Amino acid sequence: MRAGTAALAFATALTLFGAPAPASAQQPPPNSGPAAPAAGPPSVSQSPPPATPSAGGFVNQLAAGDEPLTSHAQQPPPDGAPPPAAQQPAQPARPAPLDNTLNAGDDQVPEPASPAAPAQGQAPAAGATPNSEIEAALGAEDGPFAPKDQKLMHWSDYGGKNFTFHFGYNVMYDVVRFKQDPASVAQWGVLNDTQPATKWRDIRLLASGTFPKSKRLIEWKAGYMRDVANDTWLWRETGIVVAVPEIWGWLFIGRTKLGVSMIKQMSGASIMGLERAEIEDMTIPIQNDGIRWMGYLPKQRLVWNLGYFNETLLHKPLYPFMDQQYAARVIWLPLLSPTDGKVLHLAANFKYGNPKNGQTQLKARPEAITAPYFLDTGVFPAEHEQLIGPEVWYRDNSLLFGGAYYFVRTEASQGNHQFQGGDIWASWLMTGEVRTYQTRGGVFGFVYPKSSLFKGGTGAFEATIHATYTNANSGPLQGGRFWRVTPTLAWYPSYEFRFTLGYGYGVLDRFGISGGRTQFFQARIQFML
Repeated sequence: MRAGTAALAFATALTLFGAPAPASAQQPPPNSGPAAPAAGPPSVSQSPPPATPSAGGFVNQLAAGDEPLTSHAQQPPPDGAPPPAAQQPAQPARPAPLDNTLNAGDDQVPEPASPAAPAQGQAPAAGATPNSEIEAALGAEDGPFAPKDQKLMHWSDYGGKNFTFHFGYNVMYDVVRFKQDPASVAQWGVLNDTQPATKWRDIRLLASGTFPKSKRLIEWKAGYMRDVANDTWLWRETGIVVAVPEIWGWLFIGRTKLGVSMIKQMSGASIMGLERAEIEDMTIPIQNDGIRWMGYLPKQRLVWNLGYFNETLLHKPLYPFMDQQYAARVIWLPLLSPTDGKVLHLAANFKYGNPKNGQTQLKARPEAITAPYFLDTGVFPAEHEQLIGPEVWYRDNSLLFGGAYYFVRTEASQGNHQFQGGDIWASWLMTGEVRTYQTRGGVFGFVYPKSSLFKGGTGAFEATIHATYTNANSGPLQGGRFWRVTPTLAWYPSYEFRFTLGYGYGVLDRFGISGGRTQFFQARIQFML
């Protein structure tokens, strides 16, 4: 009976979002043509379309999303426009030298043209995703909400009989410098000369609240993010969470994460190191408009996230551009001690999406916000995109180990492509703190120092090492192959403050040049409330 109720409730919610037939009922197109190349040999100059920035206000329909989804310079092609491979072959130009002028929607510092780009015909393509749109998408995610006894300031919280209210903010500022070998210089030029030394990583305002007298838990949340690259503000994770014990969990309706990937679902302010893996940033979007069912069966120790997301309701999708997405993450917890002790988290991730206008583009920075996009496939035909990946995490009090590996497949009549990548984490909270495990969604939480610096203690210290690998090459698409190892040391004087130092060593194969070695020297200052 409960299973029937669960299915009925979720199906009803999907109907409200205009969900099409399940992916299993849709037949993928036959592989009836050769794979389209990412770009042809340079011949005729081709300029990107003119910038047309736009902005919008808050839309009071949480189920449909609530921010101007694409307030950036270059919108995705209009509905019905054929993908690039369906048109006559593109004739990109040899990349021009670094342009010191900025169009609306450009990054604050223009993306440098790789000196090695002509070796593979890697020129900017018409319809390519502006870098600023990717940055905005990566910045929009959930924020912290600390226990009362962990906070220095309490003016931002109100707890009444009828409702509660919390106001917060999160600010990150990064410093990045590079050291390159000759192969890396041949790929990118001298990055310390072309890239800024500092950059705002994140600026956001947060609000949330509950209604204590409600018979079931109802929580609302809203976020407003500063998009520094485009000099505007955007709505980020915003919606309503409703407890539905009849289906063993909660429903989130509005703008939220897919629920796929531990690190992608955790707030960027709480992850152990500095940045996520490249494969996650290029394939798992953070901002999505739809509904997500977060379930938990205590006796069976099963946790799940199931979601449907529709980006056509407001006709302004987010990077990576998808019309519809189905997402699932199923977790088994053989060991579970939420607040301390041991946790063993075994999960399977799945995502199925229909890219906007039958095309997509995979691109990612090398875990440094001021670096150029080391990996970039260019725009290519993709009518369907699938992602699957196992995920394992183990916590033993202050020690945390884990990671995930993903296999990505795109399908189109012009040809199919496959990509892959993943990462491994190891973290040690040297001062004895423990990251709590939250069964609502299946994620690890923030670090709360045992002894605050402002109360006579030392704060918390965390040592982390993070290794990543991404292969964005598939046939004629040569987006690059990159791996990086990054040890970091973070100091939390109190819950509200975090200072992180990191050193990265990365190797890139791209543009016909193998073994481009880059060293990354990074620091971050972070303030939260």
